[in-house]
Amino acid sequence: ETMRAKQMLATMSHEIRSPLTGVVGMAEILASTRLDSEQRQLLDVMISSGDLVLQLINDILDLSKVES
Repeated sequence: ETMRAKQMLATMSHEIRSPLTGVVGMAEILASTRLDSEQRQLLDVMISSGDLVLQLINDILDLSKVES
């Protein structure tokens, strides 16, 4: 049962990571365009938040691999 839970966690992490990677990638493309200071600040928060969530997901995947 523990192994099944770890597998489910890994699957969920992959399912979340793929679209989030796309969102962060599009935000980085947007960062290369002309933005006013408020838009730039909001975009920076979006990119850094997305990167933090991706790192968390990667850490979870690493942990599930180690425990497997």
